[in-house]
Amino acid sequence: MKLRLPLLGCAVAAALPVAPAIAGPTWPPVSSDATLSQFQCKWPLVGVHQADVFVAVTPGSTLGAPAAVDLWLEVPSDEESFDAFPGLTSFGGAIKAQLTAEGRAIDTTLTVGGYRVSAGGVGGPTILYAAGDIPGDALGGATQATVAKVAPNFTALDASGQRIVLPPLTRDITQQPITDSDGDPTTYDVSCSPGLTVPTPAPSPTPTPTPTPTPTPGPPTPIPTPNPPNPTPAPRPAPTPVTPGPRTINLTYQCKFPLIGIRPVSVKLDTDILEYTPYGYPAGAGLKATVAIDDLRIGLDEPEDPASWEGSLVGDFAAYDPAGAVTHARLSATLPPTKYPLFDEAFGFESASSSFPVPSVITRTEGLATLRLEQLGFVFVARDYAGDPIAYPPVTKDIDGNRVSDSDGDLTTFDVYCKLAPPAQDDVLGSTNGFVPGPPSPSPTPTTPPTAKYAYTLQGSTTLNTLTKGTMPLTGGVAATLVLSTGDVTADLQLNDTQGRLTALGFLPVTATVGFAPSGQTTGKLVDDQLTTSSKVRIKVKSVKAFGAIPLAGGNNCQSKQLSDITLKSTSSFDPTGTGGTLAGTYKISDLNGCGVLNGLVSPLTAGEGNAISVKLTPKPGSSLQ
Repeated sequence: MKLRLPLLGCAVAAALPVAPAIAGPTWPPVSSDATLSQFQCKWPLVGVHQADVFVAVTPGSTLGAPAAVDLWLEVPSDEESFDAFPGLTSFGGAIKAQLTAEGRAIDTTLTVGGYRVSAGGVGGPTILYAAGDIPGDALGGATQATVAKVAPNFTALDASGQRIVLPPLTRDITQQPITDSDGDPTTYDVSCSPGLTVPTPAPSPTPTPTPTPTPTPGPPTPIPTPNPPNPTPAPRPAPTPVTPGPRTINLTYQCKFPLIGIRPVSVKLDTDILEYTPYGYPAGAGLKATVAIDDLRIGLDEPEDPASWEGSLVGDFAAYDPAGAVTHARLSATLPPTKYPLFDEAFGFESASSSFPVPSVITRTEGLATLRLEQLGFVFVARDYAGDPIAYPPVTKDIDGNRVSDSDGDLTTFDVYCKLAPPAQDDVLGSTNGFVPGPPSPSPTPTTPPTAKYAYTLQGSTTLNTLTKGTMPLTGGVAATLVLSTGDVTADLQLNDTQGRLTALGFLPVTATVGFAPSGQTTGKLVDDQLTTSSKVRIKVKSVKAFGAIPLAGGNNCQSKQLSDITLKSTSSFDPTGTGGTLAGTYKISDLNGCGVLNGLVSPLTAGEGNAISVKLTPKPGSSLQ
């Protein structure tokens, strides 16, 4: 009879009591009559490794007594891979195996009895031992069996016997999606396939996208808003106030990640804080974060290759009022999905601008109130190329060795713990001047500035500088109001329809009737004796006849698509009450529409820039100051 280890309890991994690693003389060596089967197995974090599986069976001492089964699972020369299991000291759990003896398939569950490294130390094989019983008649008289299938469900343990939580496999060794076999987050499955080669991945209905584009699938549920993943920091002296208003600070941290440990992280924070804040009001603070992380790939890209990260920057800040009293509050900034680096490229995030609450209590007295960043950390989600979250084991101790727990209770997110390095950095987010506003001043009674009103007759002409050559007379009137103190002018402009005989295309005589429809009031300025006005006018082509008789186009709907801006300036001294004066300028006519079937012919005859206009404004009798 071979030397046997006592079983640790029932065969179900989730119900096993914790046991330390077994080593030394109590560790049963591989039996000389054990048979060997070889597998390729996929583990959490460390990926695919070869496994040599030895099994030996010992019939019972009496007829019908249970037969003993001993199984050794050996991972050759890969001890260093299991360094990715944080704090690993031993294994517990169970191994489901299917044995073959005399053509019979025998299913059994064996209890894991320990874990050790051979005398070769690091680089030697990793060995796990399991044992159990099968019915006495299952062997059919055989004295040997081979392992046809093996399905480990392990518990990883640290030196104190506490279970190490590891991310579950989401895809088996053929890359097909799988779910956890027992629903226990403290145990994990290993997916194995017989043979010395990794099986060809089974076809997937969704093709694997190339890693070049940044993945865009969003999370199935929003990332929960976490508490800052740090213990409360020790109190520090009040910060030195800085110039009130917006501020930018650049900070460097050492941050502890799952699996890979401590990495440098740079953080730039742009804050927008009001320069003055009245008592009882928040200081109106905005925040934008830019984060850069170095050296991430080693240890985080096995066994599932991440495509992107997203999450939140979270932290605490202290608000010091002018009297030195402190109020603590939280800040956060959402870090959008960012493509994970393929090699050793820089990896970083830039948040959108967000606000963080600045307590109104800091402005309860007059004086300078200041905000200091007390602590900072991150909560991330890693996603694969299908958009599914990748689970990483939680960090159980922060960067100073303090025991911590998951900040949001979500197994698909992971916390990153940070501390300033070096500690003496300018971490003041900004300052604001608090003040107590006095009673409002009475609003002054508005007064109407003195004005003068004038009325003018208008005479002049306009020349169309397009394919149509000719001059058209202009008549109308203007009713204007002048603000005496500023010289501002507003006026109602009236332009009568005008008719002219023109020459089109250099040879075709046409007769055109054109109307002008002002849009809104004319505005202007009279400074000294110079008047400038601006008007918006819709040009209407009411009739166009060739040789004075053949209708080409027209009607009330035949008009410019856009308003014409007509700016006029005095050509000489302008006397608003005596002789008036002459104004001149140019304007543009846009394309026409609504002109009928010949719209395309008529529009080029009128549309165009550089149309000259000159008008003489003559005061009407009785126009005077009012």
